[in-house]
Amino acid sequence: MSKIPIVTLPDASLLADISIPSGVEARIWDWETPPASLGDDLNRVQMVIQPMMGWPASVERLAEFPSLRVVQTMSAGVNAIQSLIPAGVLLHRLANVHHVGTSEVAMALLLASLRRIDKAVLDGKQRIWDPYDAEALADQRVLIIGTGNIGEALRQRIAAFDAPVTRLARTGREDEHGRVHGLEELHALLPHHDVVIIIIPLNASTAKLVNDDFFRHMKVGALFMNVARGGIVDTDALVAHLKAGRIRAALDVVDPEPLPADHPIWDCPNLIMTPHVGGMVPTARAGALRVLERQIAAFAAGEPLSYLVS
Repeated sequence: MSKIPIVTLPDASLLADISIPSGVEARIWDWETPPASLGDDLNRVQMVIQPMMGWPASVERLAEFPSLRVVQTMSAGVNAIQSLIPAGVLLHRLANVHHVGTSEVAMALLLASLRRIDKAVLDGKQRIWDPYDAEALADQRVLIIGTGNIGEALRQRIAAFDAPVTRLARTGREDEHGRVHGLEELHALLPHHDVVIIIIPLNASTAKLVNDDFFRHMKVGALFMNVARGGIVDTDALVAHLKAGRIRAALDVVDPEPLPADHPIWDCPNLIMTPHVGGMVPTARAGALRVLERQIAAFAAGEPLSYLVS
């Protein structure tokens, strides 16, 4: 019987799009079929790859792989699975592939909100020609909360519209683009910005960071945006402030996802939402495949993989 380690991929299309190096073999495991269906190969599975479209409900099946060493995600966020990874198994996330798609969807939401494109679309469906006033991005003071690669891509794009940008991260510092404010300055900065954009990871320290107190410190009429993770925001507080008319919002993510049809946020005024599509562009998939190939090659060579989740 072969002793070559096995890497499982969730579907045949993903297997067809990447090269499998020597030193490992590939099998298809869709995360729904019992792992025992792999037969004698089960004991050789040492690396498992997440499906492209998120985590299935059957994550607990990972415990059924007796030789599992590595779980590789196909997403940047790991909050939904981190606590479910079996003891002794390394978890590696995807990184540096979503900055184009996510920053672009942020720009689309930002411009659509300021220029009231949602009104124009609704008017057009009713064959109404109704010119209206709107806002220019160049006139907005923008606060970006998060300075990772997506936050930096977003800073560059907003700066191209001549809008002043303030950046905030967990720890204040100076870099080549100027000052980065620390988290302790958050409430002092909020009242002075017209647009506030969230692009930080979801973890224990950031869960519901955006809450009622956060919204109360925002400037009345300001635009709140989240293109990170829905759990960073207290959705009930967001709904309350939207319905009160204090703020506007543009979201690519929300808590919960998928959003139930009877959720009150659907009825909120001054809101534009997209269904978590920031990374759903060809450039993101191509980048993900390149990272995946490098990770599998490192595993096959016995080398450390990148983007370990601590």
